[in-house]
Amino acid sequence: MSLELEEEWAKQKAAKQEAGREPPPKKSRKGLIIALVGILVTAAMVTIVIVAGSKDESAPLAPDEIVRIEMRAMPTAEIRVDGKKVGTTPISLQYTRSTREIVVEATMYRHLVKRGGAKDEKYIEVRKVTLDQDRSLDFKISTATLVEKQESD
Repeated sequence: MSLELEEEWAKQKAAKQEAGREPPPKKSRKGLIIALVGILVTAAMVTIVIVAGSKDESAPLAPDEIVRIEMRAMPTAEIRVDGKKVGTTPISLQYTRSTREIVVEATMYRHLVKRGGAKDEKYIEVRKVTLDQDRSLDFKISTATLVEKQESD
């Protein structure tokens, strides 16, 4: 029995030695090619983003091309320009000089307390402004329109 094991062991050893003499099988380069293509695509996308972002659109405008709109209100008002909230007064906005017209809406609130209760009032004043020159806008409850009134006990 031990003779049989030694012969089997000798055959296995010879097979391993023979396999060690053969050159290793060639590795597939498919993974390397996929990685290189991925790197090239990424580099191309980064280049496109850099080139697209470096246009002169972000260049600062000359002072004579800028229009400043200063807004104040008494009491403080929530300001919307063309329907979009831009902040509360006092606020200063800058636009490119043009003949374009914007709609500025100021919403003001007043809380009145009197004997036997209180009331809250909401006032809105709307103005159309052409962006052709610097402007200063003052909003007041006395010139605004009362749009909502709530009385509470």
